[in-house]
Amino acid sequence: IYSDIDENIDDIYLKVGQSPDFIQIDLVDETIYKNAKEVDLNVIKKVKDYWPEKEIELHLMSLNVNYWIEKLDYLADYLNIIIFHEDVFEKIYSDLKDMKVNYDIGIFFKNTTSPDVIKQYTSNCKHITIMGIENLGYSGQKFSEQTLSKVDEIDKFENRNKFNLEVDGGIDSTNFYKLKVDKLVSGSSILTSNNSINKIMEFKRLWKLEI
Repeated sequence: IYSDIDENIDDIYLKVGQSPDFIQIDLVDETIYKNAKEVDLNVIKKVKDYWPEKEIELHLMSLNVNYWIEKLDYLADYLNIIIFHEDVFEKIYSDLKDMKVNYDIGIFFKNTTSPDVIKQYTSNCKHITIMGIENLGYSGQKFSEQTLSKVDEIDKFENRNKFNLEVDGGIDSTNFYKLKVDKLVSGSSILTSNNSINKIMEFKRLWKLEI
């Protein structure tokens, strides 16, 4: 779900109902994607209204994080976790700890980032997201196969049980069962399906069997 002025939350709810285990909201601005649509923060409250019992992740795709943290202050109670870009995490982490925010803090990495770099952050961060696509900011991209090897390497970290591992982007019926992760984020594959709820249930059933 995108936190922008064109996102139709009512339509998405009609398609998926309460079938997702959690909901991820993508907030994308022009610092990440030059053609990003105008952000609408009201999407966050509407998502929580529709899915009050679900975990709500905010994937903050921005390099201008201080601006958005201030803007999001009144919505913090609607969010369970905010996932920050790898390039800004170190700068914002100490500030967020000092603020004693109520939400958990995560970090997302490009699938080209070295496992050695990722490992440095796993002692401070309980949530790691690896992008399954090459370009950030928009849906419908194909899955990057190098994500598979990256996930396999991370899964071998000696502290693997200390953090949640998630893959976001390009997830569909041809690859989801190959990923040894705790969480999967799939948007277009589910929402363009003839039956979105059945697609989610297929993912849940086969993915759990495989891992």
